[in-house]
Amino acid sequence: MTQTDSGPAELRPAEEAAKALVVEILSGEDGAPVTLEQHDVGPLQGVHDFWVDRASGREALEVTTLADQATVNNGMHWQTRGPDSEQQVEGLTHGWSVMVDTRAKATALKKHLPAWLLALEADGITSGGRWDRRAYEHPVVFQLAGAGVMTAEAVPGLPAGRVMLSYATTTIPGRPMNGPEHVAQALTEALQLKRHRGDADKLGRSGVAVRHLYLAVDLRSRYDVARAASEGLPTETPVVDEQITWVWLAIPAEGATDVLRWSSSTGWLRTRVER
Repeated sequence: MTQTDSGPAELRPAEEAAKALVVEILSGEDGAPVTLEQHDVGPLQGVHDFWVDRASGREALEVTTLADQATVNNGMHWQTRGPDSEQQVEGLTHGWSVMVDTRAKATALKKHLPAWLLALEADGITSGGRWDRRAYEHPVVFQLAGAGVMTAEAVPGLPAGRVMLSYATTTIPGRPMNGPEHVAQALTEALQLKRHRGDADKLGRSGVAVRHLYLAVDLRSRYDVARAASEGLPTETPVVDEQITWVWLAIPAEGATDVLRWSSSTGWLRTRVER
């Protein structure tokens, strides 16, 4: 949350979305209004985000994201420092599609991409990159590969000189062929991370019996979790810190949000909230 001059904290969009979903789901289950009150405000430090007020009593809620942070950071690096995702290069006789590995640094490609593509065309080459057999034969293809280009191809039908850049998020974890059980396994691994152990500690300090950890699944870096969840409801029990009594996984879907919840008393539940 961001503190404002007037005192109350301004919610981030992810927190606003979480608040709306939690209120809708719990109010529906309780058959009575549920309200959320901001708690991580003012001078308070290291505390959970919201109090959840239900007919049964007060509960604690912490809102965060399930993400592969390296992938997120790499994507932000390219978006802020890399070439424009769409640009016009004078002198090219083809339109080009370029896919880059976001683990590479953006500096060389931003500086040299137009000249490299012009050099390829001058030599009659209409494809190149890390996956090209000429990567170690042609000097410009070698430079493209070294700058993180996985593929660069002239695209029929694309206007001459138009260069379209896309990103390959190669650090996204793979999904084993075990269907929805991958969700439980991925959750177990994520909760071992330092930042999520800190989330558990915040909830533990709340002093209340029911403590919710809400994780918004970042599709850019954890699409493996979304894909696995789409195949069914997990049955496997995740390993969850005892300071957390409920885990929420909110997965964006077309026109809706799929919310998977787990507690030791109920196992896995799924609720689809239309938007």
